Amino acid sequence: MLNNNPVYEVKEMLSESTKVLPVEDGWRFFVDGIPVSRELHDFVEGFNKIHKGVKYHLAESKKLHFENDDKLVPLAKSLYVYRDNVPFIYGAIGYGDYSLTKSDTKSYMVFSRKISNDKYNKHNAQHRMSLTINLNTALKNASKCIAPYTSAEIAKYYFKFPQDKVRDVVYEAKHNLGKIIEPVRSSAETSTFVDEMIYLIDSGVEFKNQAFMEMAKELKDKANVLRELQNRKVGLTFVSFKHGTNVSVEMLDVENVNNQPIYEHNFLNYASNITTCSMENLPEAISSRVAVLNILSDKQYVERVGMKIDDNTFWVERG
Repeated sequence: MLNNNPVYEVKEMLSESTKVLPVEDGWRFFVDGIPVSRELHDFVEGFNKIHKGVKYHLAESKKLHFENDDKLVPLAKSLYVYRDNVPFIYGAIGYGDYSLTKSDTKSYMVFSRKISNDKYNKHNAQHRMSLTINLNTALKNASKCIAPYTSAEIAKYYFKFPQDKVRDVVYEAKHNLGKIIEPVRSSAETSTFVDEMIYLIDSGVEFKNQAFMEMAKELKDKANVLRELQNRKVGLTFVSFKHGTNVSVEMLDVENVNNQPIYEHNFLNYASNITTCSMENLPEAISSRVAVLNILSDKQYVERVGMKIDDNTFWVERG
């Protein structure tokens, strides 16, 4: 079944179990080993002239009659389009019936993040589809809508992962402070209480109550840790390695993410322009952190270092 989210990770797509279609004896039309209709084969052939080097993966199949044969042939109806070293699919193309109700009309289909078909609900895959019965029109749609991701787009979609981790550090510090206050706290408001307790501790007051004595040993350190984390300006640099004749690096900076709510629709308002450099000229502060992150698993985070998204994509922490 075609995933209705056009921002679909290639690793997730490849890990999904898709049935290998049986090969019919004498069948002539294949794309990357997948049996397809003549129409979809022609579509792919035309699309390959626009985007060279892309790959295809089975998205959905259907048993269809073709070439005046009464036998039902299992063929790919839709194919995901992707490229190595790019984290998301470019989109999908297909040929068949894409109406919500069964129809005899078959269309060439383009599925892309750049399409918004308001005739359909946003939760339906058709909302991201462009349909036409004309191959040349379909190729024009594919050329316009199935486009490579920019580093800014990739950064935007992955930003929430390191941002959440940065904020988790502050939440954990709050939790640690709350745990030692809880036995003696009489109010839900802790800031005044903490300030007063630190004043008494600094004044050399000796507490008679055992619970207060135990709390006083840790409270000042925990409060200082929390305030330092709350006041720390945490910047992130998105790092994307581009593989070609020579490996280049694209970077994009986002400032002070710790206390700044950033949402997908206004992400670029808080992000500086993309800069590009060669591997040799990558700043030491960036390359050293990438070296640490590179040994991690995907989407693993290290405080004050950053997060690895995949082997070519990183968020490096600054501050």
